[in-house]
Amino acid sequence: MASAAPSASGSVTLLEWNPHWKTSKDFGEHVTSDIKNWLTEYHVDFATIIEFTNLGDTTTVGENHVPWSDAKYKMIDSGATCSSDKTSILYDSTKWTPSSDVLKGCLANNDRPWIATTFTESASGKEIVVVGSHFSHTAGCEQLLKAPIAKLGGGKDGSKGVVFMADTNNDRAYETSKLANNMGLGDIGDLQKSDSFKSCCSDSGMPYQYDRIISTIGSQGTTSYPYGNKGMESLPAWFPDTDYRDEMHLPVVLTVQNA
Repeated sequence: MASAAPSASGSVTLLEWNPHWKTSKDFGEHVTSDIKNWLTEYHVDFATIIEFTNLGDTTTVGENHVPWSDAKYKMIDSGATCSSDKTSILYDSTKWTPSSDVLKGCLANNDRPWIATTFTESASGKEIVVVGSHFSHTAGCEQLLKAPIAKLGGGKDGSKGVVFMADTNNDRAYETSKLANNMGLGDIGDLQKSDSFKSCCSDSGMPYQYDRIISTIGSQGTTSYPYGNKGMESLPAWFPDTDYRDEMHLPVVLTVQNA
């Protein structure tokens, strides 16, 4: 059985993107602008943004602060938890309020951060556990997330639903069902998940299906692709030609109904 879900209160939309630190550094204005537009266009509730670096006025981010969002969206990021990397969770503060401690850690030595915390929906009072992470390339590292998810009351044995957004750095052969079970989320048949697509990476022709979203709440999950899902053909116009050696991923959105 999946985690017990609170009563239905509409849809929940989730966004995951790893623009990569070098893209953030070299094209920060475009990265920031696209994230801002997607938050509005898709009515995003929660987003995990990976390797989104601090770069002055255009992309400055910080704990609970996204200055370019007109105060609607706030941010919790991994900060100095893993000094070699960074993961951030953005949330719609007009709908959701953090309601637990923020748990943080690394899936590799001082690298590959994860964040897990609980949010309460203002309108319904329901609580969900939100998890964002940048995985290492070591299969099975997601097992380290099982304990913090359970500590927050999520997972198949908990009372709270869970939404998970990550660059998993494991290809399609490492099935989403295994990820879900290893994190204690239950049978993938009871869950909603984003459709697999070739999302990584721009420097290698996009052969890998790394980026995934899983939700234990809601039904009728629908996957959307802000740039498209056709690999290299879907890179945005502002991104340079393929001679530019970078590792940008393609973003993915999952919307679940009756959440």
